[in-house]
Amino acid sequence: MGRLNEKYKKCSICKKVLCIFVTGIIALFVQSTYCFAEPQNDDKEERVTNEEGINSIISTMLSEPSKTIVDLPEVTKTTYSSDFSWSSDKTLNGILSTESLYFKIPKYWNTKYAIVSIQYSLSQLITDIPATITFSINNKPFYSCKIKYENSGPQIIYAVIPVELLKEGFNNLGVSGYVRLYNDEGCIDDYSGANWINISKNSYARIGYEVENHNNKILYYPYPFISTMDPTAKDTAILVSDKKDNGELSASMILAANLGTKTSEENNLNMGSYSDYRKFNSSNTILVSLTKNLPSEMKEYVSPYTKELNDNGVVLFINDANGNPMLLLVSNKEEGLIECARMISDENRVDQENSNVAMVRIGSADVIKNSTKLNDSSAYTYTIESLTDGGMVFIGPFRQKSDLYLSTLNDYILSSAGKISLKFRYSENLDFTRSLITVYWGETPIASKKLTKERSSGDELTFTIPADVVGTSAGKVSIAFDLEIQDLICTPRQMDMPWAYVTKDSILYLPINTSIVPKFDTLPHPFQKDERFNQVLIVIPDEAKAQELTLAGKMLAIYGKSADPYGNIEVCRGSDCLNSSVNYKDKNIIAVGTPKSNKFISNLNKNLYFKYDESNTKLLSNEKLILSNNYAENVGTMQLLSSPYEEGQAILVLTGAKDSSLEYIDKFIKDEKLTWALKDDCILIDDNLDAKMYRFQKDVEEKVKPSLGKKIIENKQYFLYTLASTSIMLILFLGIVFILVRNKMRNNKDK
Repeated sequence: MGRLNEKYKKCSICKKVLCIFVTGIIALFVQSTYCFAEPQNDDKEERVTNEEGINSIISTMLSEPSKTIVDLPEVTKTTYSSDFSWSSDKTLNGILSTESLYFKIPKYWNTKYAIVSIQYSLSQLITDIPATITFSINNKPFYSCKIKYENSGPQIIYAVIPVELLKEGFNNLGVSGYVRLYNDEGCIDDYSGANWINISKNSYARIGYEVENHNNKILYYPYPFISTMDPTAKDTAILVSDKKDNGELSASMILAANLGTKTSEENNLNMGSYSDYRKFNSSNTILVSLTKNLPSEMKEYVSPYTKELNDNGVVLFINDANGNPMLLLVSNKEEGLIECARMISDENRVDQENSNVAMVRIGSADVIKNSTKLNDSSAYTYTIESLTDGGMVFIGPFRQKSDLYLSTLNDYILSSAGKISLKFRYSENLDFTRSLITVYWGETPIASKKLTKERSSGDELTFTIPADVVGTSAGKVSIAFDLEIQDLICTPRQMDMPWAYVTKDSILYLPINTSIVPKFDTLPHPFQKDERFNQVLIVIPDEAKAQELTLAGKMLAIYGKSADPYGNIEVCRGSDCLNSSVNYKDKNIIAVGTPKSNKFISNLNKNLYFKYDESNTKLLSNEKLILSNNYAENVGTMQLLSSPYEEGQAILVLTGAKDSSLEYIDKFIKDEKLTWALKDDCILIDDNLDAKMYRFQKDVEEKVKPSLGKKIIENKQYFLYTLASTSIMLILFLGIVFILVRNKMRNNKDK
């Protein structure tokens, strides 16, 4: 009987343990299901409708096309014309595809005509089938024509753009192709890769115009100091007084950085002092001067405003003694000159000045400096709305792709903290077994997601940047939808077109990798941050000449792409910078000159990659290159160093043993095509502008250690699941222990 009771007790224990175990498994399953359940979208967004512009283009494409224009149209004769073209060939693929060409019409243009010339080649299969090209301006279609394959060579068609469709500022010329392929039994759209139209980069939009008189109105700036008639600014000089006060130089550098970014192909902008005025023989002049240093012949223009110049600066647009345009920036204080330079470099503020004089209050820029771009998150966070003025529409079957260009994207080195969150919806008439969204960083795919009918009214794709593209740069972010349809009929009606729409509140957070070692590949880093100059100090020779000032201004223009004028740019002389009372150690420094003319460079010699000899007459060989005497004495060099004075800062040294060496650097960096090739951290440039580029500093891997709280937030479901699982297992373990202990106590009691 005792044995039977003992056996019964053991069975009871086993049942209780089993019961607890099963209960734990059930609880674990319920908790897991809760944690990983798809979130419900209670607030369904209203289904998108095709935007008016896209509707118009598609309607035009499907309507009867106009007669094809194959001869150059007759246009009004004008004094000036400008051509705009693509940088590379473009291809229209599939049934419906569009390419855009953006061009800008300045406010000083009086446009008389606009034409489009498209040089194209197309698939040999496009002969007797419906194929059209439709042209639109700012989403307004104005011309469609039939096309077909005629010979193996390129073909040309023209279109006349109605001038009334053009607007001041940026315009978008759309070229859309519509092609359907057929066989004897019907259409064969599944082979849509064969219906292609290639648009040559020799295609162009030509705008004919006359120039309006500026009447010395400030609102026309930067015209006439830089214009489509003088795109390299070769006829413009920025001057300071012969005293060359630091404030005057700082203001002039702000102007040079801004104007230099507006040049095309070459930057031939000159800088110097007023005594260089006649040497430059420039027809357009900008003079920056403190009131006390103003040349005597200029004082009469400023005298009506002298009482106001203690708390203000003044900008005057006048004509010099020869009748040529001259812009004066004058103030009693250096801060006033800086304010004037910032105002005239801000297009939004310039547009408000409808006369030849503008008073600029000292401190007026503080509201912008202190209220915008306060942190990295806001500086590198973009919404689709901010980039496109709305959402992104994708219409038509098969692959539809659109590119997003950020103003500074080409200059970014991507951080591992980057994250993209896209919200989108799409039509329900898709083949969901083959339809998906894909996101690209440049040409590299970084994320994709399959489309589903259940989430067609509100879907989302959120992901962090993959490790293999961290530390790289790209010119664009692209979004592509593969909109596949089952049983595609031969002539789809517009209402049956598949579509997708990315909402305007979708977010791209693309911060720059701030832990990288400086190199030319990553410009404008580190001299620009948050689209502003980042604590930049220009160190010039004590007796700086026009050559050094011009060189510094051109280098600032390279690093100033997309920068607004509200960053910090200061100028000091080499000997002053070496004075311990001058705070230069927390700056990003650009030093210009020879080691003999600029004491700062000679003092920095021990940190240079290619160092100077004791006499400062030639560069020395190192482990990268053995230099011949003649080459070492004449070559110019650009050396980008990590600052030995402050961690995280950089020093760019533009130097050579002779003044002619600096001239080689000047000729190299003024050429836009040559500057595209800048890379590594040390460049040697000879008299033939041949550049040798070397890498001395090793890259440092970005180390980001998120906090525990951030980890929990980013992995909320995982932590909930782990917490629930651990809790259940703990309860299960304690329950088993409790039963075993209680059973043992009973056994001891029975004994």
